[in-house]
Amino acid sequence: MDDISNSRLKLSQLRAFVTVAQHGSFSTAALELGLSQSTMSHAIASLETELDVVLLNRGRRGASLTHDGEQILPEAQQVLALLDSIRKKANLAKGLEAGQVRIASVRSVATHLLPEAIAQFREKFPSIGIALSEFDHYSEVEQTLRNGQAEVGFVLLPAAAEFEVWTLCRDEFVALLPPTAAVQDAPLTWEQLASYPLIMTPVANPHIHAA
Repeated sequence: MDDISNSRLKLSQLRAFVTVAQHGSFSTAALELGLSQSTMSHAIASLETELDVVLLNRGRRGASLTHDGEQILPEAQQVLALLDSIRKKANLAKGLEAGQVRIASVRSVATHLLPEAIAQFREKFPSIGIALSEFDHYSEVEQTLRNGQAEVGFVLLPAAAEFEVWTLCRDEFVALLPPTAAVQDAPLTWEQLASYPLIMTPVANPHIHAA
């Protein structure tokens, strides 16, 4: 192996290796890191090529550590732990260990996506407070960001060009039709959907009033 100064080891490779080892699955590890499974496989393969050892056994039931993988895993975990410690000390020096982050979101996102994200954030920055504001429409979230009343917001794409945006997830939409609907096996078209009445919440339609 080359001298450490010429090493091409990457932290992303070590993180991928440790995460797969923890879950015993490439797909689960990829989901946790927000990467594609092919990206995960490439990262592990590149790490094995650089180290010139096989770290993981691949099989239908998942991934398991080889003998060499078992020997290397503790050190890889230590490297990532040291990196986390460095980041925490750097954040402390930048004043990120105090204060408050204001988040604007619609209720569905606040209910299904934010709890785990907030828990991970609190684990890294336990001294930073989180203020969550819920809105009925994504346009209200954008306006809250525009007014400087929140640092982070969750909106539908495409968002206004003035914001810095990252894609986090894609929703799958499901159409619920009357039992008498003549639906074929082929995917529904927008024209077909438009022929059915749309059920809307009172908030979405101000002309509908609850009895």
